[in-house]
Amino acid sequence: MFKHFRAPLLRGFFLSLVFVITPVFGGDLHTPISNTAWFSVSSNNHSEAITILDLYEDDPESVQHGDLIYSFSQWQIGYQLNQSIGFGFIRGLDIYAQHSPDAADIYYSSNAHGQEFENRNYKYNLEGDVQRTQGFFLTYNTQLGDLTITYMFEAGQAFGLTSVDINGELSYESDQLIGTADIDYFYEKDALYKREVPEPEGTYWSVSATLAYPSNIGRHSLNIDDLFNQTHWHEAPYTQVQINTDRVAATNDNGSTVFRPLGSGLETYKSKTQVFPKRINFKNYLIIDEHLEAIAGINTIDKDIWPYLGASILASNLDISYHIKEKSISIAQSVNSNFSYRLEADHLAFEDMHRLSFSLEFFY
Repeated sequence: MFKHFRAPLLRGFFLSLVFVITPVFGGDLHTPISNTAWFSVSSNNHSEAITILDLYEDDPESVQHGDLIYSFSQWQIGYQLNQSIGFGFIRGLDIYAQHSPDAADIYYSSNAHGQEFENRNYKYNLEGDVQRTQGFFLTYNTQLGDLTITYMFEAGQAFGLTSVDINGELSYESDQLIGTADIDYFYEKDALYKREVPEPEGTYWSVSATLAYPSNIGRHSLNIDDLFNQTHWHEAPYTQVQINTDRVAATNDNGSTVFRPLGSGLETYKSKTQVFPKRINFKNYLIIDEHLEAIAGINTIDKDIWPYLGASILASNLDISYHIKEKSISIAQSVNSNFSYRLEADHLAFEDMHRLSFSLEFFY
């Protein structure tokens, strides 16, 4: 999905996010029929300020107001032993970053597309976490009256650590950025000072759950990914830097920004615990007639809430929804008992996409 952060104050503020197909447990947890094997791959990506392609190329062509980037991706292969128990192997990549809108403006302006810095103060804030995981999972399905509850327990190894916290106050005066910044940085590869370090290894665990309930007005489900989760890293490479200089950056003859952060800090190894935000999807299928259902739901991550509305065509098992805040359209279909898919995007052209999500599931 996404590559490593470049130096957080060199030409931008993000991990240089690189899009690859490394897919989350696609959509709601559900229970396949007994003695069924399955393979699923999915990827859920959103970048508010910069398009996905521009992040991939580390060359932003535009910027809009926003403060969130995430990508939750996995693939898994599993086997449903009976009505209650399933198990399998899973690999994933999790990225979650919150940043100030000013950080996105700096990232865009520093790439010199004719957009000059404004003569004003910038608040430069970024909190980001990245991990790659691989492990085993166990699903357990139980019934309480009409309520169906499915749990997914997951545990294994973690790799690819990045955890960064940057807080800075910058201003643009006389063709240069000046200001202060504090950086706390855990990493697998040192993008700041290119320090050679052993790759850290961690352990992780996660619990997800889905509740499904039929009523006289329709069907209702509550899916919570990473309801509880934790990743622990032993002796992770760590850098703490305090930058305090009147010359953080300058603009060269070509109009490109050249950053020269000066400061002092600490390089060492520390234990690190990451916790990723739980992701909630509350979905309702409301009966209209025997052929059609209305869809109403919300997705949430941390404090962000995204509502959506749609329709389900029962004869073809086809769902079409409009996601209001993202301005995206999703299509999901169970084609037959062996294959289902889901696709969501906010534009037809990939170069314009801020939102892209897909999943494929095969049963046999």
